[in-house]
Amino acid sequence: MNATEPRTIGLTLSGFVILAGSACFMASGPEDVTLAFWEAARDGDRDAVEALALDPRDVRYDFEDAGSRIESIEVGDGEVDGDVARVETWIAGTGEDVELELDFETVLVRRDGDWLVDVEATGRHLASAVVRASMEQVGRAIGEGVKGLLGGLGEGLEEGGKALQEEGEDMREKSSGSN
Repeated sequence: MNATEPRTIGLTLSGFVILAGSACFMASGPEDVTLAFWEAARDGDRDAVEALALDPRDVRYDFEDAGSRIESIEVGDGEVDGDVARVETWIAGTGEDVELELDFETVLVRRDGDWLVDVEATGRHLASAVVRASMEQVGRAIGEGVKGLLGGLGEGLEEGGKALQEEGEDMREKSSGSN
């Protein structure tokens, strides 16, 4: 064994350790892929979104739409069942002059060891979340309107009751004064 052999073995082992560490770092779970996907969508990075999609042809997001913006993204724990994962996802943003907070599942499929977003399945969950959030906003608006209406009605009834009470007192005074 010459003096360079131990150094060569050491360098080779170091290379394997670095390579193994890189592989672990690059290996992404469903949560990491979900976050990367939605961050790329937020940033308008079509190439990254398509690279993380199970089928890039399913990416129909309008990256030029300035009226819709993702402002915050949160990702929960993924639930893995074989080669399918569902990751709870929360996105807050604006669209068509309204603020929305969406809670839905991002669906991923494992292909060749990599997790990829099933854009079609995720889109169905996202569409349901948008409808739910919109209905909640409509419900709140109606509730506020009814509350205002009932508040005004209550005030009107209170004023009417006071007027009747005053009228009754006036009538009592007149009837006791005429006796």
